Amino acid sequence: MPKSGGVVSCAACGLPTRVPAGDVVAALREVNILTVPAGENTVRFLPPLIISEDEIRLAVANFETVLDKMATQQVQEQDGQ
Repeated sequence: MPKSGGVVSCAACGLPTRVPAGDVVAALREVNILTVPAGENTVRFLPPLIISEDEIRLAVANFETVLDKMATQQVQEQDGQ
C-alpha cells in the first residue's frame, strides 16, 4: 500500500441498493452535511480534520434522519402504484 504524504480523514457508507447515492448527497446537503457519491450506492463523507465528537454525532443523527425520510417516501411511492 502506498504511503500518504498527509493525514486523510474520510469515511464511506454503503447504502441500500434502491437508494441512489446522488439523491442521498442532495438530501444531506439540505441539512448542511457535505458528502460526495462514491459509486451507485455509496456516500463518502469528507469531514474536516478538526471535527468534534459532537459534530460527528450530529452528522450521524442527521444521516439517519435523511435515510429514514427517504425510505418512508419510497414506501409511500410503492403503495401509491
